[in-house]
Amino acid sequence: KPLLFQLSKNKDEVELSKLIESKSVLQVIDDYVEQLRELYQVNNPTKVYAEGFAGEFEMYLNNLTIKAGGNLQLHGRWVFYPWIGTLVHVLEDRDFQKVRTARNRNLITESEQKRFYDAVVGIGGLSVGNSIALAIVLQGGARHIKLADFDKLSLSNLNRVRADVASLGIQKVIVTARQIYLLNPYADVEIFDDGLNLKNLDSFYKGLDVVIDELDNISVKYLIREYARKYGVPVVMGADDGDNAVIDIERYDLDKKTKYFHGRLGKVTYEGLKNLDKFGI
Repeated sequence: KPLLFQLSKNKDEVELSKLIESKSVLQVIDDYVEQLRELYQVNNPTKVYAEGFAGEFEMYLNNLTIKAGGNLQLHGRWVFYPWIGTLVHVLEDRDFQKVRTARNRNLITESEQKRFYDAVVGIGGLSVGNSIALAIVLQGGARHIKLADFDKLSLSNLNRVRADVASLGIQKVIVTARQIYLLNPYADVEIFDDGLNLKNLDSFYKGLDVVIDELDNISVKYLIREYARKYGVPVVMGADDGDNAVIDIERYDLDKKTKYFHGRLGKVTYEGLKNLDKFGI
């Protein structure tokens, strides 16, 4: 996880100073004034193209600087990403999300945007699931996201996982979590690095609003539907089927009697699917 610092607090200032002295910080990115400019534009859309905007923004910036004791470094938050040694100056959470989702306006309503951001999303399977997780976060959704996969990133995964060779051999949950935090340092990512199983499914489903199924194992696919029914959580699945694709939506939140896979598997059990001979004829 990244480390967040508020330099107006003495404790945070001391901790960050220690990091810098230890030479853990390899790069500093401070684009804070530009972020403030965008925030001012978002809050004052009618003034953006008006004559005198530049002067008004300078007054706003000067007032902020005065309130910060003459030092804008005390304003907002500093985020340290230990795996890349980078320190970044960003807006506080609420303003950060306001600017980051500003261009979603009129695509979805403000209340929908809030619901999207506050949603708790669980994703099982992080090959295709990696792209889904990043798409959700890019669009301003799911501050709290749960990621489940036991596998490490391999070279053959790079045809569908937005990662790089420097991440090979790292667990997919960690690769994806790092990518999410780089998009939204205020995210809350919970990882299940042993995949989904009978020992952790209750914890995985706690507080979930939706489960996205991108798992390969048919028995675990069945199992997560058992728990989705138990907790009343909808399941969304996208899967390839040869040259075609299957989109499956099961609304256990609306009807707990919904059949698993809409009944397409017939009468099967978790144990029966678990013991299938995958390589038999």
